[in-house]
Amino acid sequence: MEIYPSFLSATAPELLHLILQAQHVFDHVQIDIADGTYTQSSTCTIPDVVQACADSNFTTTCTAEVHLMVEDIDH
Repeated sequence: MEIYPSFLSATAPELLHLILQAQHVFDHVQIDIADGTYTQSSTCTIPDVVQACADSNFTTTCTAEVHLMVEDIDH
């Protein structure tokens, strides 16, 4: 059994910060993306995360999976 953190963040920069903190302890993370359709709140979007990664030249040693809780995966 493996245990790894799951991150739900309102902003992409905050999400990237959390991943960087986690990489010292974990080699895998789960990123939760929610648009408020299936959840009570919403998070940053996949395009937000991609743009934040590009803007900051983000790199990490973690692998990641993305849990999509959204109605339209293209947005």
